[in-house]
Amino acid sequence: MLTKFETKSARVKGLSFHPKRPWILASLHNGVIQLWDYRMCTLIDKFDEHDGPVRGIDFHKQQPLFVSGGDDYKIKVWNYKLRRCLFTLLGHLDYIRTTFFHHEYPWILSASDDQTIRIWNWQSRTCGFFEGAIAAKGRAGQMVADLDMDASGGEGWGEDAELHLDEDGFMDAQEGLGDEGAIGKEEGGGWDVEEDLDLPPELDVPSVGGGGAEGEGFFVPPTKGTSPTQMWCNNSQLGSHKTIDTFSKFLTHFSIKGGLPAVGLRLSDLISRLQQCYQLTTAGRFEEAVDRFRAVLLSVPLLVVDNKQEIAEAQQLITICKEYIIGLTMETERKKLPKDTLDQQKRLCEMAAYFTHCSLQPVHMVLVLRTALNLFFKLRNFKTAAGFARRLLELGPKPEVAQQTRKILAACEKSLTDAHQLNYDPHNPFDICPASFTPLYRGRPVEKCPLSGACYCPKYKGEVCRVTQVTEIGKDVIGLRVSPLQFR
Repeated sequence: MLTKFETKSARVKGLSFHPKRPWILASLHNGVIQLWDYRMCTLIDKFDEHDGPVRGIDFHKQQPLFVSGGDDYKIKVWNYKLRRCLFTLLGHLDYIRTTFFHHEYPWILSASDDQTIRIWNWQSRTCGFFEGAIAAKGRAGQMVADLDMDASGGEGWGEDAELHLDEDGFMDAQEGLGDEGAIGKEEGGGWDVEEDLDLPPELDVPSVGGGGAEGEGFFVPPTKGTSPTQMWCNNSQLGSHKTIDTFSKFLTHFSIKGGLPAVGLRLSDLISRLQQCYQLTTAGRFEEAVDRFRAVLLSVPLLVVDNKQEIAEAQQLITICKEYIIGLTMETERKKLPKDTLDQQKRLCEMAAYFTHCSLQPVHMVLVLRTALNLFFKLRNFKTAAGFARRLLELGPKPEVAQQTRKILAACEKSLTDAHQLNYDPHNPFDICPASFTPLYRGRPVEKCPLSGACYCPKYKGEVCRVTQVTEIGKDVIGLRVSPLQFR
């Protein structure tokens, strides 16, 4: 035996060697993950966010990351340099036994007691799974965007996400500020394939049969037959009864009276709808996305769930919808504002900055940060723009975006000053008022929506919530109740 480590706290469930450094990860029964230096026999760090035993643990081969999976049905991706969890992947329905990073591709492999093996793309947060021996596309069982991180965004995001610099890394800061030209969609006819080609005579290929009638010698597939199901429909005599004179008396018996019965909502149904909302957001269809997010939010009180895990997920679903509704509504209003004077341009920048503080999926936050970065750079607020650039690079955008962002960051670092003072403090936590689109910094009095939790200026108390459009701001209520456990 070379050396021995004693956690003295809980049973060890999983281990992983660092590919380069003398480190070992140990996952424990109490949910704690320990990082050890086996050469110095010292405990370097501890990570504690899992609710229950952690069985799967693995270091990434190139990046400062590790992945963990536990009995709380959660997969967490950590950055040990930043000493925090980057994001959580939800989808498994039982204890997670193993988790591994792929040595080359941005994949995570996980296996669970729910009899599924899942392959996750940890950059785009997409998932596919194998259930038994049948491979199937993963359903949207996680509240993360099932989208490509490299997505450039639809036309609704506008040109603010693009910035063109000169060779020195600068541009005319006032040139084109606020221009909202939409990014064109990919042309449907972009494939320039000519259907009629004029080939030279020497390339004419004779028929297989050595001549004869046109088409002779070529295989002609048989006509597709009729399926048994279609034959039953075609031979049915039900339609002939409509011509009988006495058929009208049967209409009262067979016609629909009360409509279809109501179908109960499930949490998995709402999460599937959430994926559709994410797709609309990426496509830039903000108004339609807001309507869909609001429909999902208003459906949550109709749920009936069985355990604390699902209660937490239902509450998380409300929070996700609230953040997107506020952010997308604010962005829609920002695009409608004039941009002629300096004060108007400053207001545009403020609203773009507030949007970056909404809790969005990484694929959307990349687009939001690019917009804010470019607007602040054009306004010559280089210090604040540099902060947006660093946040953008932390998300790991596609290479061309990262290269452009580093170029802008280098230009900003030549003069870390802000030319204009704005109503925006990136270091002071705040909530966004959905009515005035202004920041409510911590410590200021606020009034909340009883359902969505959106914070408002006190003057809006008693009005209808802009997020839900059905609740009263500041109303004192019992709160969300979706499980019998909440009444015990």
